[in-house]
Amino acid sequence: MKKGGIMKRYRLAGLLLVSLFFAVSACKGKGPQVKLARDAFSPGETITVVYTALPEYDSSAWIGIIPSGIVHGSEAENDRHDITYQYLRKSTSGEFKFKAPTNVGSYDMRMHDTDSNGKEVASVTFSVLKPKAGEKKTVVGLAFKKGDAVMVNWKGSWWPAKVIAVQKGKNSYKIHYDGYSNSWNEWVGNSRIKKK
Repeated sequence: MKKGGIMKRYRLAGLLLVSLFFAVSACKGKGPQVKLARDAFSPGETITVVYTALPEYDSSAWIGIIPSGIVHGSEAENDRHDITYQYLRKSTSGEFKFKAPTNVGSYDMRMHDTDSNGKEVASVTFSVLKPKAGEKKTVVGLAFKKGDAVMVNWKGSWWPAKVIAVQKGKNSYKIHYDGYSNSWNEWVGNSRIKKK
């Protein structure tokens, strides 16, 4: 083999490696992300989270608020401690609105690749602070009360229903679907309920 042929191959291999390096570098920052405009909120204040997800995530991929003290990584562990959440439903970018937790403290907005023993793929930390003296306080409480007519999301469609009970927690509203038997009654959270 001629010496010039070997040198051409080395140069070609070098160019390929450099091209690969730049291609990988260009892809950095294109992975899953969750971003907030601020890092501190008042109790009950609206938080807008902007997200980017990967198209291969399951339709049950989700973003939720988890206390910062919970160890990162395990979707199942985060699921046990989430305060509220919303499903991505195969969306690869967009924004969600959440209500800040009522208790002062440190929290994370965490993204997960599935709702079935998956993994945490992105997070951002924020604080919930006491309102300053003289500052207008956000009214904190449940958005709906017993007897309210509402719309409830069930498998991607909105159905008319009535709130028949309320409680504090992840799934705050027990609802009865209009025109259906009581066997369809269920507890739902903020991500599945809206005003009629």
